Amino acid sequence: MEKQQFSPRVMKDSVKKLEDGFIIQQPVSMLDIDGQAVFCSAAYVKIFGTRKNDQNQSKQRLSVVKITNEEAHRSIYRIYRGASINGLDASTVMLSPAALQELGIDDCSDRKVSVSQGCRWLFYRNHPNAATRISFRIGMLGVLMGLLSIVVSIMCCLIN
Repeated sequence: MEKQQFSPRVMKDSVKKLEDGFIIQQPVSMLDIDGQAVFCSAAYVKIFGTRKNDQNQSKQRLSVVKITNEEAHRSIYRIYRGASINGLDASTVMLSPAALQELGIDDCSDRKVSVSQGCRWLFYRNHPNAATRISFRIGMLGVLMGLLSIVVSIMCCLIN
């Protein structure tokens, strides 16, 4: 499946409609969305190319989006979250202040960013929560050590 790219403008507290992209908006303080990107439910088709209801729910429980600031050459991975919030339309995405800082966006003036389908492996490798990120990396180290021990034991059997 071909990944779709969008080039939206980044705005702070404004809701302007763009036909080919998204506007980034900081969330209301009561929303705890660190690790998530909040979109209007209609944006799923724009990013992933299919409706969420059309997919097998057991295969696609976690939808990851990649958000890239092309000016600073930084990208983050966040979980897609659909919501019905007043002022949130198909061309708006809400990100936490920590996510904006990771992207290198300080003043939320007009910026070029792209939103595309992301990879779950890279999401966990670069997770915003340090405990999740370290657990994933230690787990991968354990898998590599297990594979190495299997290779060493097979080589010992072949030598003897």
